[in-house]
Amino acid sequence: MSFKNIKVVVFDLDGTLYRDTKHFDYYANKIKEKLNKDVQEKYIYEYNQAVSGNHVIKIGSVYDAELDLVLYLDDSTVVSAYNWSNTEIDSSFIEEHYPNPIIIDMDRFMSIGDLWWVPSSIGKHYGLTGEDTYDAFLRTRDYMMTDSYDIDPIEGLADVIKSIKKKVDIVLMTNSPEPDSLVIIEKLGLKGIFPTRIFNAKKPVKTLARFDSICSQFNVKPTDILSIGDNLLNEITPIRKLGGKTIFIDFHGIANKDSADIVVTNLEDSFDMLKTLG
Repeated sequence: MSFKNIKVVVFDLDGTLYRDTKHFDYYANKIKEKLNKDVQEKYIYEYNQAVSGNHVIKIGSVYDAELDLVLYLDDSTVVSAYNWSNTEIDSSFIEEHYPNPIIIDMDRFMSIGDLWWVPSSIGKHYGLTGEDTYDAFLRTRDYMMTDSYDIDPIEGLADVIKSIKKKVDIVLMTNSPEPDSLVIIEKLGLKGIFPTRIFNAKKPVKTLARFDSICSQFNVKPTDILSIGDNLLNEITPIRKLGGKTIFIDFHGIANKDSADIVVTNLEDSFDMLKTLG
């Protein structure tokens, strides 16, 4: 795979530039605090089951909060659906209720593209609103800014990014708010490395709009862009459809040969290739 034509590299932040996961447990507990006490322990049990891969909610699925179903899509079309007990729904029900392609809005249709969406989807199953789970998310990001939250930087990452930014433009694009993201960037030893940063990106709903903006800013085509991230729908599939190049960090083993141009388990596995850019 040749990336010689790449002019812009777009990095995701959470799950891409660091691998820490303890904040997900913190997030789950903040959601738990908002639930009625009679379901709190059941919620935590289901969250732990989902993290271990033993729950109907799985990375790569979509949660329909209105019908309380877990969906699997093929290019936005529902191909299978399961109820909360992990029983598959009859195809006639799918034909009746999902006759058109699904539009992911992260409100009714929540793409479970990474572990951020596991606690919130289970919380919605137990009656919480999007406002409830977002407040818990903000409390979690506040925690991640404190001195008690440590993040281990990926060894060699800063040097790799510094080397490639001499040859190509680099962009940081994250769904997270700016204040906590800046603190995390500093904790990772990446302060001052990203000249262009997009916070609150609202991926995947606004992924294509963000890439359009990047193309305009740097006067490039989608085929000149390399997108790197750990969430297929947020960072990989949209730009890949436009002809851009992609590196997918597949922590959960959900990728196939068509998922991305390069699939790695850890970002370090792509360092040698990144050094050849430009």
